[in-house]
Amino acid sequence: MGLSKHIEDVVEKNRDRLIHDIVVKHLLYDLRNKKILSDSDVDDLEAIKIEKSLNNKFIRLLLTREDEDYFKFCKLLQHNQATAIKNLGRKLEREARASGTPKSSAAYSLPELNDDGNYGYCIGNID
Repeated sequence: MGLSKHIEDVVEKNRDRLIHDIVVKHLLYDLRNKKILSDSDVDDLEAIKIEKSLNNKFIRLLLTREDEDYFKFCKLLQHNQATAIKNLGRKLEREARASGTPKSSAAYSLPELNDDGNYGYCIGNID
């Protein structure tokens, strides 16, 4: 299966920022907890010692996931303490929403972003 073509394009367009700006090893627990990655995926990623290689491998794994997982990843970034990472999560989500509708939009939808880039409300957690 994998991501919708339009979301793949968003990931590829932002590949450099994803590789250079995010420290995936600090997100592994949350990626597993949100079921974006499996235990086996996390074990494989933990074995990679070079950060850029780890981030690149993560991107390759993300491209094999469903649209729902991509949007969970965007939300995870948006909850990061670093403003630059929050903004990247918002940007990734906005670009994916602007370029098309997720395959599983009926099963998983997020509220739209306000003009200031924030959500008007939050209901529950992101699982």
